[in-house]
This record gives sequence, C-alpha cells and structure tokens, in this order.
Amino acid sequence: MTLVEELPEDEAGFSSKPSASDEADVTRAEAGTSVEHSEAQLPRDAEEDERLLVMARGAKERGNAHFKAGELPEALECYSEAIELAAPTEVEEVGVFFANRAAVFARMGQHQAVCDDCDAALQRQPGYVKALLRRAHAREALDQVRVRVRLRLRLRLRVRVRV
Repeated sequence: MTLVEELPEDEAGFSSKPSASDEADVTRAEAGTSVEHSEAQLPRDAEEDERLLVMARGAKERGNAHFKAGELPEALECYSEAIELAAPTEVEEVGVFFANRAAVFARMGQHQAVCDDCDAALQRQPGYVKALLRRAHAREALDQVRVRVRLRLRLRLRVRVRV
C-alpha cells in the first residue's frame, strides 16, 4: 500500500521538480529570513520618504496647535499620525514626534506611556534633552505613585492587625 501517490508532471499544474521560487523560499528559510523581511531590505524611495515626512510634519504642526489649545485627545491623534507616517523613513526627526506625544501623555497623567514614548524618541536621538527630561519626570511620578501604594498597603495592614 502506498501512502503518497505521485502525480504525472502535466496533471493540475503540479510538478515534482522545485520551482525557482520554491528554491528561493528554501534559501530564505535556511537564512532565517522571510519574503517580507527580504523586501524590507530593499532601498527606500527617497521621494516617497520626503512625501511622508512632509505629511508627518503637517500632522505634527496640527498636533502643536491642538496641544497649545489644550485639546489633548486631538493632539495625541495628530502626533500618532505623524509617527505612523514618518516611522518607515528612519529619520531622527521621528524622535521629536515621539517626544511631543510624550508631552501629551504627561499632561494626561499617563506616566508609563511618557516613558515608553521617550524611550522610542531616545532610540532615534540618543542625546535628545527634552525626551530625557520628560522621561525623568515621568519616572519620578511613577516612583511617587509606587511609594503611595506601598504606604496605603502598610496602613491597611496596620489597621487590620489592630482590629
């Protein structure tokens, strides 16, 4: 009894011989890459990058206007749009977009989000002072919250012990 039946070469477009694309897939698999990864290695289109940056800068300017007006959700949306548009370009300026969004999160009291965005900004611009300062303030605020939580827990334990 045969478990695998061989098809004739001309039947249903199947062939027992590997195609060039099959061999390329095997080569990529052996190298630990995929089609998506190998396409990501292609050179970027400079004109497309510039178009994306122009759009991202516009979104950032709209975000700045909303931030100044105290319209935080709108500012957050604009800065996020700028990040999405410019992220593939790998320019340092994206660090500014992350730092601006971190400023919105800071005003909203979302300190962990501030730290996350400042970390992303610092990956793009390691010496970016505004991002360093915002992250430091956010970490300080997070530490104060942790201290308050610990104190409350201790107080609750003391109250329970006395009762």
